[in-house]
Amino acid sequence: MVPAINIVKPANVADVMLMPYFLEQVIQRVPFPIHAIVADKGYIDASIKEDARKELAIPIVTGVRDGMFPPEGHGEFGPECFYGVPLVWDQYDPQTHENLYLAKGDSPECRFCVHQGHCYQEIRIDAGLHEHYFGMIPLKSRTARCLLQIVRPQVERGNELDKNRFGLKHYFLNSLELAQILSHLADACQLLMILKSFKTRTKYIAKEALGKLKTQLEFRF
Repeated sequence: MVPAINIVKPANVADVMLMPYFLEQVIQRVPFPIHAIVADKGYIDASIKEDARKELAIPIVTGVRDGMFPPEGHGEFGPECFYGVPLVWDQYDPQTHENLYLAKGDSPECRFCVHQGHCYQEIRIDAGLHEHYFGMIPLKSRTARCLLQIVRPQVERGNELDKNRFGLKHYFLNSLELAQILSHLADACQLLMILKSFKTRTKYIAKEALGKLKTQLEFRF
């Protein structure tokens, strides 16, 4: 992992309350475009997602909590056609703030559908209908599943590795200043370990380390 920014907060402040500040800092510090932010369920907040989508054009993708359901009229796997076949998410239109869904067309159900001759082939749904299920990247889309099931576990595994490697899980600091100093030291150690892997005389190890770093930055998992 390459740490871009660490935010240390008091225990009585919810994670989601720091998301606007986090977005501001990441935009200032990260030297490449932010295409998506993947977060855990502690960052579920419809108004913050809407602001990020409309003002910054950055989608915040999270799972949903137990007891949350898609809007009425939409299936478990997203919007469906008249026949009940799930539609495929195509893109988000920033001008109209709508998501475009397309009919698969090649599914077996399509061949026997009574609407085959006049199938609309596409449907537009307001992204603000439900920020968690739709938004800028719909929850049931292939892109969102990839981010939540493949990319995010890689990041979580890196965070857990750092806690064990640097012994961070053994610390309980009742001081915001000391906690911030410790987080900066952990970031510095992580960067030094990455740089050390590039200094090796073995070209294969250096190439492998560079490849892993590039994979992380390009989200090619």
